[in-house]
Amino acid sequence: MGWSVAGAGDVDGFGMPDIVVGLAGADTTVGYGGKASVYRGETETLQFTVSGTEGAGSLGYTVDGGDFNGDGLSDIVVGAYFQSNTAGVVRVFHGPLGAPGQLHVGAGT
Repeated sequence: MGWSVAGAGDVDGFGMPDIVVGLAGADTTVGYGGKASVYRGETETLQFTVSGTEGAGSLGYTVDGGDFNGDGLSDIVVGAYFQSNTAGVVRVFHGPLGAPGQLHVGAGT
């Protein structure tokens, strides 16, 4: 069950808005690190999922979308409320695949 949800814009480049769902309490390989999943807006098909990297980090506590790198495709922004010694982090995954190699991390306040 989802914790947060937002319109992500066109992440996959198919011309239709997509949806990002955060699952802050989801069990991952590191414990309850949380997840965020992007679904194709037109067909509601799962496109990709990103998982938290710290147990109980709550990745997916907040989610949003927008074109942050100016490439014409939407990216997703995912908050991890309890990651990094309870300081929290925000992660940006660049569309269309959210590949780990395209991950940028910034400390929250």
